[in-house]
Amino acid sequence: MQLVDFQNSEGYFAIAPFDHRSSLAQTLHLDLKIPADQEKFIALKRLFIKIFSPHVSAVLTDPEFGIQTLEDKAPKCGLFLSVEESGYSGDHDAMTILKKDWGIDQVKEHGAGAKLLVYFNPQSATANSKLELVRKLFVECKDKEVVFLVEPVLYAVPDKKEWEAELDAAWSKIYVEVCKSMAPFCDILKIQYPGSQEACAEVSTFHKNWILLSRGVDFETFCTYLTIAVRQGCKGYAAGRAVWQELSQWNTPEEWKTFLETTAVDRLKKLNEILKTATLIA
Repeated sequence: MQLVDFQNSEGYFAIAPFDHRSSLAQTLHLDLKIPADQEKFIALKRLFIKIFSPHVSAVLTDPEFGIQTLEDKAPKCGLFLSVEESGYSGDHDAMTILKKDWGIDQVKEHGAGAKLLVYFNPQSATANSKLELVRKLFVECKDKEVVFLVEPVLYAVPDKKEWEAELDAAWSKIYVEVCKSMAPFCDILKIQYPGSQEACAEVSTFHKNWILLSRGVDFETFCTYLTIAVRQGCKGYAAGRAVWQELSQWNTPEEWKTFLETTAVDRLKKLNEILKTATLIA
């Protein structure tokens, strides 16, 4: 697979991520150890891929539950599969754990790109080991012709106060350095809003294919961030919760389907319009 297989006609990456596992299940009050809840969870993943894939250039799902829904993906839509264990909570200082019995070979067998989420802080004792893991995976992906997407998440090291609040100047400076550290070892750099227009422009100087993730902000805020980012060289989005975070207000697949087909799809169309407008301006 090549980068073009994950881009839209304007050359942007428009990605719908729903590789969320434990965090999403908890939000929906589902216990994935219970068969009935697991079936309901897979049904939601099926709705995600069936409803979203016709409107984006690629989708991102997981090898545990989402992989069972791949037959519902639109044919021209690219696919990314995550390689890390579900990890949106817990000890972020701990070493990144890759999913057992799953790796780049399995990702390639599905005609997909590989995605890695890595919690990273330069002051952490595990920083060098995590960076080396990213480098090794990138080399493997290059050897096997698999597109590699990395999502670095900056976190606070316990007992070390480095910034007052997320997105402030101190946080932004460190986050841009984190992105710079990861940039040589990925084809696509997936990051949250780095704090300012100037920070967006700086990221563009060391990675030409970086995209903006929503990181849980509300949809209108994400639209503002994306507009700023694409004008400074950002190449697209990976919008998950900003598109569908109200999903927990409903309990049945029928209600989920209605919300996803209307509100969520309308939001994807608006994000695509932001990318298209940026292309016209450029």
